[in-house]
Amino acid sequence: MTAQALRRSGLGRLASVACAVLLSSAVPPAAAQGLLASQENALPLTRDDVAYLALLNSRDLKVERFNTRIAEQEVPSERAAFHPIVSSEGAESQSTTLSGSALAGAATAENETTTWSSGIRARLISGAVASLDFSNSRLESNSQFLTINPQYQSSLTFGLTQPLLKGFGPSVTSWRIKVAENNVGLSRHQLQVRVAGILADVENTYWDLTMAFKNVGIRERALELTRQLAKRTEELVSEGILPETALLQAKTSVLQREGDLLVAQNARRDTARRLQDLLNFAPGGDPLIVPLDQPVAELKSVDIAQAVKDALAQRPELPQARLDLKNKDILLGVARNQLLPQLNLFGTYGWSGLAGEAVAQTAPTIEVPISRRQTVSVTISDPFPSATNQAVGDYGTALSNLFSGEFPTWRVGVNLTFPLGNVAAKSQLQRAELEMQRAEVTVKNVEHAITLEVERLGSQTQSTFKVIEVARAFREQAQRRLDVTQDQFLLGLASLSAVVEAQRDLITAEQEEWKAIVDYNKVLVQLERATGALPAKYRVDL
Repeated sequence: MTAQALRRSGLGRLASVACAVLLSSAVPPAAAQGLLASQENALPLTRDDVAYLALLNSRDLKVERFNTRIAEQEVPSERAAFHPIVSSEGAESQSTTLSGSALAGAATAENETTTWSSGIRARLISGAVASLDFSNSRLESNSQFLTINPQYQSSLTFGLTQPLLKGFGPSVTSWRIKVAENNVGLSRHQLQVRVAGILADVENTYWDLTMAFKNVGIRERALELTRQLAKRTEELVSEGILPETALLQAKTSVLQREGDLLVAQNARRDTARRLQDLLNFAPGGDPLIVPLDQPVAELKSVDIAQAVKDALAQRPELPQARLDLKNKDILLGVARNQLLPQLNLFGTYGWSGLAGEAVAQTAPTIEVPISRRQTVSVTISDPFPSATNQAVGDYGTALSNLFSGEFPTWRVGVNLTFPLGNVAAKSQLQRAELEMQRAEVTVKNVEHAITLEVERLGSQTQSTFKVIEVARAFREQAQRRLDVTQDQFLLGLASLSAVVEAQRDLITAEQEEWKAIVDYNKVLVQLERATGALPAKYRVDL
């Protein structure tokens, strides 16, 4: 993974920062210099490098980012419920029917109708539904009673239906939008939790890798000391000072140290692979990560009371729980509203227009029955004497009559609906109240858990650092004992077994000291995660 390859990948600012650090003049520690010189695929990285690369390449973080973007798309989807809906329709029909009434105007009624209409409908934030409809029709018929034929009819109607109880008000009508917006916040807080988890995992694994390198270095020094001891033992055996069994024991110790070194090298490789997996390096031919930073071994003073305040202010889990509480409160308000009866105020107001071609009138005659067997012919003369005056014309005349406002129509009323028992709404209300109570308890539990975690980790930093001091004292004591035992061995005052045992004690003491240091740094990482300080530490802005 060269700097040039990272730049070509187009991975953005984080990759550029990582490349700049990789190309810096950082000098690796002495324990890693030999490895860098012996392996071409060694990749020296600082703690900041692995943090940036982990955030850049994390598979889990990529999935979590998609979850946030998906949640963001729910907001405009819910807001679309208040967007106006435009409709348009056109149709043509024709009918031929036998007439069963003399008032049909023809023995066989033939009608041809063409309709076209359009309208707009919108849901208002108050819960009302407003509509504006523009309807038109053209009718041509063979009825002798039509004074204009064909005739055009047009109407323009405004309608409004406003709930007064159930479904009234912005708190009820826009609850889906509010929940969707809160869910976006929940998703972002979840992203922050994921980022903090990734940073903590990668830094802990980085310290494990430094421990693995230290362990290899300790095993290499132990092997070198054992080889020197075996060489000196061989000289003493050749001089007749020590028996042959001492040389066999010395060679056995060398074999044991070589085996220990091989185990330590395998553990270092496994730890490096774990870190490579967190950085999402491609499998096969991966470079061996060499840590440049070393864990600190200095006591960090922790103000537990202030740390608790910082955690309650910065941890994303707490606002996440509070947003969920807000959602439950919104749902509770909606459930209470659903208990009310459905009382709607509705009204319509509009105008109509009519026009058409005047029909040359002949007095229509109808047969009026006066008994079972007798009928009387009745002639209707000029049935609608004024119908053809203002209505004579084409479609434009119909529109003119419409917009003149002389022919208004209106309707106002109320509608009341209430289910008997209202069992479903009561059940939903009880469920919403229980979920609200559960969310309130969850918020308190999160606050309590954060407080306990910070207090525990704050105290643990003190106890863990004390372990470092104890382990350092044991290591210094083991070093002095080994020095004394080696001097006594050269003087013939100590056995080879005593020297081997002193070496083993020193190895164990060095490992315990470095394990205590790494554990202390891991506790610091967990404390930073518990207080919500990890993203700020790595300058991650979400």
